[in-house]
Amino acid sequence: MNNLQQIIRIFQPAFKGLPFIIGLMAVMIFIASRIVRYSTPMYECTGRIKLEDPNIDISNTNLFKTFDVFNNPSKIMAEVEVVKSPEMLRAALATIPFDVSYFREGKIRTSELFYDSPFTIKYDISDEAYYGVNFHVNIIDTTKFTLDYTFNEKPFHSTESFNTPVKLKGIDLFVKLNSEVLKNKPGILITDKYYFTISSIEQQMEALSKNVDVNELDKDIPVIRIICRHPVPEKAMLLANTLMQTYIDEGIRIKTGAAKKTVDFIDQQLIDIGKKLVDSENELENYRLKNDITNTKLEVETDLKKIAQLKIQLTNVEMNLATLDTIDFYVNQGNEDFLSKAANYEGYGGLLYTELMKRLKDLQAERRELLLKYTPDNEKIKIINSNIDDVTSYIKKNIQNAKNGMRIQRDKIQEDIRLAEIPFETVPTKEKQLVILERNFKLNQEIFNFLTEKNTEASIAQGATFSFHRIIQRATIPSKPVSPKKTFTLIIFGFLGLLISLAIIYIYEAISSRVKYKDELEKNSTCPVIADIRHENKKYFSKSDFYALATRLIISDPNDQIITVTSSIDKEGKTYIAEGLAHAFADMKIPVLLIGSNLRNPSIGMQYNLIAQKGFSEYITEELDFNQCIYQQQSDLFIMPEGKSAFIPEAIFTRPELETKLKALQKTFKIIILDTTSFDTALDALPLLKISNITLYLFRANFTKTKLLIEPDLLKEEYKLDNIRLILNDVEEFSKMKKDNGIRKLIKTTSRKVLIFIRKITRIKK
Repeated sequence: MNNLQQIIRIFQPAFKGLPFIIGLMAVMIFIASRIVRYSTPMYECTGRIKLEDPNIDISNTNLFKTFDVFNNPSKIMAEVEVVKSPEMLRAALATIPFDVSYFREGKIRTSELFYDSPFTIKYDISDEAYYGVNFHVNIIDTTKFTLDYTFNEKPFHSTESFNTPVKLKGIDLFVKLNSEVLKNKPGILITDKYYFTISSIEQQMEALSKNVDVNELDKDIPVIRIICRHPVPEKAMLLANTLMQTYIDEGIRIKTGAAKKTVDFIDQQLIDIGKKLVDSENELENYRLKNDITNTKLEVETDLKKIAQLKIQLTNVEMNLATLDTIDFYVNQGNEDFLSKAANYEGYGGLLYTELMKRLKDLQAERRELLLKYTPDNEKIKIINSNIDDVTSYIKKNIQNAKNGMRIQRDKIQEDIRLAEIPFETVPTKEKQLVILERNFKLNQEIFNFLTEKNTEASIAQGATFSFHRIIQRATIPSKPVSPKKTFTLIIFGFLGLLISLAIIYIYEAISSRVKYKDELEKNSTCPVIADIRHENKKYFSKSDFYALATRLIISDPNDQIITVTSSIDKEGKTYIAEGLAHAFADMKIPVLLIGSNLRNPSIGMQYNLIAQKGFSEYITEELDFNQCIYQQQSDLFIMPEGKSAFIPEAIFTRPELETKLKALQKTFKIIILDTTSFDTALDALPLLKISNITLYLFRANFTKTKLLIEPDLLKEEYKLDNIRLILNDVEEFSKMKKDNGIRKLIKTTSRKVLIFIRKITRIKK
């Protein structure tokens, strides 16, 4: 029960400050609604591209393998990097009209326009300093407008006409009304303030790169997702679709470009080999005719075949060597993307070359991830750059080693050919020459056939202008912006309002240092706490508290009692407690006399309209019968007001007959209650405390400062007063309901009140 009581006390400030909490939350929600209304909305479009999977897609068939001989399947992450590369974005922006941006100027928010701009701009820039300049257009009517801009810190202003060239120094403009907008929206009001900006391709890339996001759907699924965000939904859709189409078109262009280079190279080789083949045919024919030869010796056929094979190997080695020269050229250019500009050379570099390329790609991917967290000057970036340089150096060295190996292989084949031709020196010269001519003819013929086959394959690849990558989801115009999120923003601001208001309430509670609960009196004072009285607005509850207090006083001392009510400071409810306690005794049929002894503030006299009557001051200072100063209010309730005297209060309370006269009243009244002055005003109450049987020392909840709790103990110790009892006045209702009705009923009642309050607020909003 004590734990539950502690929990209730923790939440008590929140219940008390509920109007403040609701008010602050309403203010925060209103601010959030203004922010949502006037913030620039951001629209998002998403497109998806299905990448070719050579293991399962149609390109795995033999036909398309032949068609797409220059296809080099890449990893998904590599393709993601290609799509979001600056060069790909540059190529996409070159085909869409994002160079001119139109804006409508509002009083609070500026909105970007696109297709719905009431005018369009054509321009010719000779001075690149005009890129990024804001040209302000104030449309006067459908024929004229004013043009304002600042160039080189100099303002310019002019009045121009639509559909008329505007020639400026360094730029020519042609402003034309958008007839489509005027036709589709005949009621549109175009007379407003606008401005437009002409951006270079670099400025466009800088502005849009942060709004483009490319990622893989899953590392095992060859699908990449392109997300574009922009304040104009049409621009977001157009950018996403154009970027996807540009990626596919660039792939086709690179493939067909590589195929064209290969076809051109093979065509030139075919011309040279064709000439050699014709020459060898003529030489062989002339030699046979001249020497009347029809056949060669069978015994040399095996050696001839060997030499022919060596010649073919020599040709292949020379072609491979030429290919490696091409690789070496691209590598030495220092371009990281050199593999995408030529054919697949992994077969010529060997296993080490392949492993080095994998290592290079891994290092590049790792560098990109680190760049998301660190700056280029970071030590980790420098280390990864050093590793990339080392791997690139190894690749170059591997290529050089491969070239050296092929040169050695070529020399070895040439040496083998020379050795194979030695046996023919013993053959008769005629036969020897015939064999050489036939060998040259066959060699040239085989080379020509080989080149013709490769030329056919390369020509097919060049003509197959299609890609196995395909768009599986095109971006569409979004109907709603993704930011600002209205509901989320309202919830967050409402929650912040709740947190801030709670923080303010509890900080105020902590700073105020006021007495709140009865147990605070018990912990900070040695004087017993006799009662806690509820708020005076709760008449029924406070009346029951007075009955309980009166009963407790009668039980503790059934004899006649003089009860003094005092406090440390004013406005703690001394008169209220004295009056309530007097009425409680009177209702219990106990004769009670309520004396207004607070001569500095005659509250008892004013309460009962006895301010002009004789009272306590006359009774003490004059020889009067007490009946002349007492006025009956009920059958058992009698009032002695403060009265009026020429003596100052100190002179009255220090008179020696004070105690005698008060004791004399006990013969008639069983209970005498004295309403006194607070100790911060004067020490008038001190003589009465010594006379009294019981002193009720008041503290007021949420009013009296905690530091004053020590004063009853100081009085008790200094003046040897053992009759001091403490009372906590003005206690909140639910702080005492646990005694009268139980904790469960308290929680139920509080919950019901909160629900009723929420319903009232809801009805007011509706």
